[in-house]
Formats: sequence, C-alpha cells, structure tokens
Amino acid sequence: MAIENLMSAPSAGLAELYDGFRQEHLVALWTEIGDLMPASPRSRAVPHLWRWREGLLPMARRAGELVPVGRGGERRAIALANPGLAGAPFATPTLWAAIQYLNPREDAPVHRHTQNAFRFVVEGEGVWTVVNGDPVAMRRGDFLPQAGWNWHGHHNVSDNPMAWIDGLDIPFQHYADSTFFEPGPDEVDTRDAPPRSRSERLWGHPGLRPLTHLGPAPATPLLAYRWEHTDRALAEQLELSGLMRPFDQEVWYGERVAVLGSNGSGKSHFLRLLAGDEVAHEGVARLGARVVPGMFAQTHARPDLAGRAPAEILMTEHALLINEAMSALSRYELQSCARQPFGTLSGGQQARLQILLLELAGSTLLLLDEPTDNLDLPSAEALQQGLESYQGTVLAVTHDRWFARSFERFLLFMPDGSVRETTKPIWD
Repeated sequence: MAIENLMSAPSAGLAELYDGFRQEHLVALWTEIGDLMPASPRSRAVPHLWRWREGLLPMARRAGELVPVGRGGERRAIALANPGLAGAPFATPTLWAAIQYLNPREDAPVHRHTQNAFRFVVEGEGVWTVVNGDPVAMRRGDFLPQAGWNWHGHHNVSDNPMAWIDGLDIPFQHYADSTFFEPGPDEVDTRDAPPRSRSERLWGHPGLRPLTHLGPAPATPLLAYRWEHTDRALAEQLELSGLMRPFDQEVWYGERVAVLGSNGSGKSHFLRLLAGDEVAHEGVARLGARVVPGMFAQTHARPDLAGRAPAEILMTEHALLINEAMSALSRYELQSCARQPFGTLSGGQQARLQILLLELAGSTLLLLDEPTDNLDLPSAEALQQGLESYQGTVLAVTHDRWFARSFERFLLFMPDGSVRETTKPIWD
C-alpha cells in the first residue's frame, strides 16, 4: 500500500485521525520527533559575562541598604538571568545562580528544600552557614556543597557585610516537578563560630574516613572545600628540572594531544616521565587509576623482535588467531608484510608494528615521540589511519605539520621554559 507524505497536507482520513488524537489528548510522535529528539542540543542560553565589581557587588550593597532579609523573601539573593532565557531567573537551563548578601550581625532564616546547592565565596569572611546544626565557616575562595533537604541558615558574626555566589538546580527540579520547601526557625540554632566544622573534622582528611561512617552516603558529607587546600594542590604543578617552568594541564580519555616546541625544550622528557621513567622533576604528574601508558620512540631498539614476523608475534604474544592477527595488522596496513622478518621491514612498517603492539598490550595512553620521523608519506598516512581507530588517548611529540593536523589539542613548549596550550599548532 502507498504511504502518504506526512509533510504534505493530510488527506481527509489522516485529518480525521488527527482530530481524534486532539479529542483524546494524544499527540503523534511522527509530527513532533524533530523537536523532541533533535540531532544535537538546542539550548536557548547564550554566553554572558556578569562583572563582579562593576555590577554585581554594588547592586548587592544597595539591596543590603533597602531590602530586609527574613520570612517571605527568605534570602537577599539576586539571580543571574541569562539573556537567552526570556527573562527567566536562570543562569543556564539547569542552574539558578545568584549573589547573596548578608549585612553585619544579620541572620538568614533556617529552611530546607529539595534543590541541591553550592556556595562559592568571592570575597570576605565572617559568615557561618549552619547545616543541620553544624556551623561551617565561609571564607574567600571556599566551595561549600550542600545536598537537598538539609536544614540550613546563615549568620554573620562580623561587623562587615559579606557576599557570595549561590548555585541551585532550581530549573531542573522545577521542570521535573520535584520541588519541596519547608521553613524552619527564624534564627540559626547555634551562634558558635568554630574554625573547623564537625564535617571537616570527620571527613577533611585525604584518603581517610571515620570508622563510624563506613557505609555509602547519599551526598558528600564534607561541607567545605577550602581554598587553602586548593591553592596548595595548584602549587604542586609539574616542573622538569632545568628544562621548563611549572605548568598545569589535564588530559582526558580519548583526546589527541600534540606536544610541540623546539628541540631541547623538554618534550621527550615529559613523555618519558608519563611513561614512568626516572626523570628529574618537581611537582606531581598523576595518571588515572585505569591509565596504562605505552611509550614509542624511533630510537628504541627491539632485539626481542629480531627474526620474527608480525603475524607470528601477534599470535604468540597476544594469543590471536591468524584471521584476528591479519585483521589487526590491516588496520595499520601491515597485512602485506605479515610473514616478513622484522629486520626486513621498512622503518615505517617497524614503527607501525610497534605502536600496534602497544595497543594490543592494553595501553590506554600512547606516548609517541616523533612517530613519523623518517617515514615516507604512505607510511605516515598508514600510521595516522591506524591511530584513528585507536580508542584511547594519544600524546605525540612531533615536528610534522601534516601529522599534527589530525590532533585536537596542542601543548607548546616555549624557548623560555613556559608551557601553554594553543587552539592550533604553532611552529615559529
């Protein structure tokens, strides 16, 4: 039977069907799927910058002079309204963010709500937030998470006002119709202002947890992440002794990162350090718990492969059947030399085989030091094709402009010892 073109004017029978849908409060998926399941997100939010000193803080101070805090309004909070969200008081479609301002010796009343929240202190100190009776100090740079449905209020014990940024998942919970709110006392239940909260005394010790709380928790029990600890962690940046100045970067699974720069700037030492070699350095280089590095350099001698053919190596070293070995070799265009001794392979074929062996050995982080050096164009293209099918992370030191085009991030080791990330390769 013929299928009607659903994008054209409906026939009498189809129009009657749609009318029946409307009467029964039904909607046909085929008329809505483009809006319900778009190929990519269609956020109405737009980029916007709210300036702290020029805009937010002066207006919060003025609100502190004119607007009382207490029941009804609950908080003297001024929400960031994204210009793309038609006047809704949301910073993004899922985040409500606001500046909250508390005058000297002032209380914000106790309440609880199902929304999850965080507080980030931009400047000042003197306010304690009291969460389920536990007073938590708020100081500049601190990040304070708070799960939903916990009693909390704030009190300023100082003679100065204080402002901070609040964040709550109000729009998400509003959309899901999951919001509950309950007021509590007008004042916090303790005026204590200890330097460390009970949650910090229990949970603020890296890698340790109290024996009285071994079970899983619905949310983080640590109510303050202190700037002093964050600052100390940032100070543990990586520095290769005598080669480069401290820098800090994160690389995520699946990324392709090209390491660029002049000879002698520390690029190869950087890869060797990540591979686990002894390299003089200060600071910390951390690999994730499941990261398995594998290092390749053109200068590596492989006497263990002498006299052996690629197919035999894959079958004996990695327990592959002949068809599985040939399939793996074909990804790096090595099937034609599958039965040739390793010493008779070209430099490009040897390089591709060694990188394939790292992959088959379970390496989730390939560290490649000038992998296309001395390769002809077909060999370099075959190497790039093989890496495209590799699922893990690739960090490659390279001077090859053609090879670098396939990478998405670029770390530039500068002649002055600095290291910075660029959005495109820089060669001069």
